[in-house]
Amino acid sequence: MKLAEALARVVRSKENDGGCEIEALMSALHLDRMPDWDAVEARLHGYWVSRWFCSDTFVGCKALYLDDTLVGYTTQAARKSPVEVKFIDVAQAEAVRSWMIACADAPPETPPLATAHDLDIEIGIDFGVRYTGEILDRQGYYRGARADFVAAANPRDYIDRTLKVLTESGESMITVADFRAPYHLEGQWPLHPLPSETP
Repeated sequence: MKLAEALARVVRSKENDGGCEIEALMSALHLDRMPDWDAVEARLHGYWVSRWFCSDTFVGCKALYLDDTLVGYTTQAARKSPVEVKFIDVAQAEAVRSWMIACADAPPETPPLATAHDLDIEIGIDFGVRYTGEILDRQGYYRGARADFVAAANPRDYIDRTLKVLTESGESMITVADFRAPYHLEGQWPLHPLPSETP
């Protein structure tokens, strides 16, 4: 699956809205005055494509939608890493800029744009994390089959790399490298419950 497909298929629900990274957008668009926060949240949304927990912060990839139109995406690899913003094209960047310009002065500089190469990057069908403390989505896969995260082997250790999962055949202890989480895409997330979870 290509990144472009994931951005187009992201689940656009209130529950999957992680915020639109206003400060990162202001920086990318070279705006120096913050717009009205309520107006921003009414029109611009950042829907999680992938997310995980880093210390005390949700990080990952978000698809940015302005008035139900895909305008770009953000990525953040870790809590202390910068939020990177890329727009789909100049027109979408200008749409966001023109909406925010009333509350911010921006010089006429070209914002960072996603290239054809960026959008053609192969991202697979799922993603993983490094430590059990980063897991946010309990539903996932183990060796290609449905598996639900139950608990870390050592819940007090954020950087633990061993976890207990529930599969159709019962509980197993596996390494965090073997637990994969689905992208938040229509028709793919949330996953169907395991038979043992069905009431």
